[in-house]
Amino acid sequence: MLITIVIALVTLRGGVPPKATEIVPPWSCVVCGAGGGADALLNVLLFVPLGGALFGAGLSRGRALLICVTASIGIEVAQATVIPYRYPALGDVVWNGLGGGVGALVAASWRPLIVPDAARAARLAWWAVGLFTAVAG
Repeated sequence: MLITIVIALVTLRGGVPPKATEIVPPWSCVVCGAGGGADALLNVLLFVPLGGALFGAGLSRGRALLICVTASIGIEVAQATVIPYRYPALGDVVWNGLGGGVGALVAASWRPLIVPDAARAARLAWWAVGLFTAVAG
């Protein structure tokens, strides 16, 4: 829930009117302008937590990715139609989708460490007790 609020606050606010000399990039731009690489990286990082949270909530990696891409398309449509001085870009959808996919993959690979099965949890607990006894004793 928190990540959706953060994404909404970052992406659904009005922008700054362009200067007369500025050129608005076309919607088909994937990596746009001098700051395009940084913008792409930030778009990826913005959606990593959402993809991880969706997977952690029980969705498959594919469904988590689909929801991230759909949310990104919704954001871009809002930027094109409702939000002043924000401009849609295909690259944002691509990079947000990549971030959501990475988040789901990371959550899938870390799940055994975060939520171990009962046998592994017992082994980890005994190791923790042994380490605590060795350090404290």
